Amino acid sequence: MNAIITFPPFQSSNKEQIHFTISEFNGKQYIEIRIHTVSDDGTINPTMKEIRIPREMYSQFVQVAELINIDKPQVNLFQFKNEPVII
Repeated sequence: MNAIITFPPFQSSNKEQIHFTISEFNGKQYIEIRIHTVSDDGTINPTMKEIRIPREMYSQFVQVAELINIDKPQVNLFQFKNEPVII
């Protein structure tokens, strides 16, 4: 994987960061979201925790992500016939 664009990471805790990258592999672009750990000496290391989606699926990913809302914990993301089920 070759990184095309690397965005500034989000600090999720004092020991973890979330990194966002657009990369390319075999001519196909991907959006990668990966957790990195921060050691006591400040070294940042990638973990195995990663989501990688094809870039052309970005809008579908955003549609589902928008359903996840802290203010609406009753949203259930299980799908039936491609429609979210609200409980």
